[in-house]
Amino acid sequence: MLKYNRTYVSTFFKNNIGVNFHEYLTRVRFRHAILELNNVNRSLTDIAIGNGFPDLKTFNYMFRDIFHMYPSEYRAKTERMTPRADYEKHQLCYQNDELLNEKIKEYLMLN
Repeated sequence: MLKYNRTYVSTFFKNNIGVNFHEYLTRVRFRHAILELNNVNRSLTDIAIGNGFPDLKTFNYMFRDIFHMYPSEYRAKTERMTPRADYEKHQLCYQNDELLNEKIKEYLMLN
């Protein structure tokens, strides 16, 4: 456990990474959630809770605010694309996923 207070850690992140700790954590959570939306056949509630969002309503609201669509819409859009590998079996990070990388770039530009 760190012996630094929240303000110090957040300021450290802001000065060294460019965003405060909460924003960084939110981005990490969304990156993992998007990977799961693309590759895992789990319910939206399970994905939301499993990635640190308090509930599906909050996940939906934040996702729509950032990506301008609901997670269910995003999932439906990506399902029409190429078939996905067995994510749960391999636990791969799809760095060449153009849609994912495009959405993450858009998200980073907004903040």
